[in-house]
Amino acid sequence: MDETHKKLLCKLQAVLDELENTPQSKNNWCEFLKEQGKPIVVISTGADSVGKGSEIIDTLLENPYHYKQCYPNSRYTVVIDEAQDLYLHEKGAVNVLLRKGGKHGITMLLASQSFPDPNTQFGKVLGNVGRIRGYHPKADDLKRAADYFNCEKDEVDFLQQGECFDKGPFWSRYRNENVINTLRGKTVPFEPASYIKNDTEEDKQP
Repeated sequence: MDETHKKLLCKLQAVLDELENTPQSKNNWCEFLKEQGKPIVVISTGADSVGKGSEIIDTLLENPYHYKQCYPNSRYTVVIDEAQDLYLHEKGAVNVLLRKGGKHGITMLLASQSFPDPNTQFGKVLGNVGRIRGYHPKADDLKRAADYFNCEKDEVDFLQQGECFDKGPFWSRYRNENVINTLRGKTVPFEPASYIKNDTEEDKQP
């Protein structure tokens, strides 16, 4: 085999090695989530020795996407940490979910400790993200963050705990439509709406 075929074979073997001896499930995603007995399911790739940028993550994300195309009524949210380590091909599952997942009832949240270089695969993902929120970045990322949020480098560097820049669609009561803008704000403690009544005394405890 030439080098191209050898590289392809190595990739296929890496994926098959991860899938070997994996328990099979006949449940669809809705049945699987109900079987867990909790609304949040955590899938840890680190425990499975999945390498950074592995196509196995892409395979996993493609599965609920195809399922939701057939069953769009329920809504799922996929939260991915350390997003910069993902397999981020232009036509890969992450980009497809960001572009098309909303109409099938899938929302995706990506988290990263680094602000991406626009020339990297992770940086190109930003074009498909509806809203970007940036907290105080690492020193190497200050200029990139300032350029993206169209502010001075010192403004990003002086962000305090919980303060952030938020770029995306915001409702304008003057124009009566969503407007792409950048706002500076901060996170606040979540408080349930006053009209929500708890059913038990235990729920009323602080």
